[in-house]
Amino acid sequence: MLALAGVILLLAAISVTAAGWCLARGYVLYYGDAEAHLNIARRILDSRTPNVAQIGTAWLPLPHLIMLLFAKRDAWWGSGLAGTIPSSACFVLAGALLFAAARRALASPSAGFAAALLFALNPNMLYLQSTPMTESIFAVSLAALLWATLWFRDSQSLLALLLAAAFCNAASLTRYEGWFLIPFVSLYLLAIARRKWHVLLFAALASLAPLAWLAYNRFYFSNPLEFYNGPWSALAILSAPARPRHAALSRRSRLADGPTLLLRCHAPGHRMALVDNRGSGRACRFMETRLVAGIAASSSTCILCLEHAFLRHADLRARFVAELVV
Repeated sequence: MLALAGVILLLAAISVTAAGWCLARGYVLYYGDAEAHLNIARRILDSRTPNVAQIGTAWLPLPHLIMLLFAKRDAWWGSGLAGTIPSSACFVLAGALLFAAARRALASPSAGFAAALLFALNPNMLYLQSTPMTESIFAVSLAALLWATLWFRDSQSLLALLLAAAFCNAASLTRYEGWFLIPFVSLYLLAIARRKWHVLLFAALASLAPLAWLAYNRFYFSNPLEFYNGPWSALAILSAPARPRHAALSRRSRLADGPTLLLRCHAPGHRMALVDNRGSGRACRFMETRLVAGIAASSSTCILCLEHAFLRHADLRARFVAELVV
């Protein structure tokens, strides 16, 4: 228990450090999907028609339900902290469960500690656990599923099997990769279970999440496969014909290409100069700062994502950073 407690404290310190670094620099909502997840969570309770259907159909519901109560606070929703808190908590739990699973599998606390550190020090994971994305929630579901199946292997406990099914459902309600896991986990359980009816029980329980999502889509959108072939699905987006670009949008898109661009101004309400980061210092475009004046009043330096704060068009997505100096 002391080893596990130490791992949890270490993971929490790593998580808070990474999350604080990302939050201070405005990277929490840097990615468009992070902002979308947070807005979905908010609109379930705070919209013109608050209801379960506000979860939508393309993304699975569990991450939005976990963020729901945090997103009710305006300050947390606006800064992205409403997504950082549950993501970071899931990151810590995922590392702890990975430690417990590796220690059980290899009978070595050192192996468990190494596995937890390999997970926790991954730069990609450190960033994702600081944002309202789904990866941390999926990671804790997988780590918990691994730990539960190993416990079942050693004990043949019905409780371990039920926990494995519950964690498999959590994975299936977070990312569609969780659906793919169900038959393979069932095959593993078939190989280790002494009572084969346990496998049938697991498969039946683990299938509840995909079946529930199909039923949700059928009830609210009249199509059980709305998430797959509906107008907001990845299939529909990728299949849509390319639209001709407006001349002004094309010009802005060209500005977005290449190195990161810095946006500077010296007082809220003044005009902003979009400056080429390659060192020339030449102003490429000017924009009004009224949109960020309210934020500037509470901070000496604000980092904003231009993609969402100003340009608001899918064609203009690029690596922008806005630095507001007041």
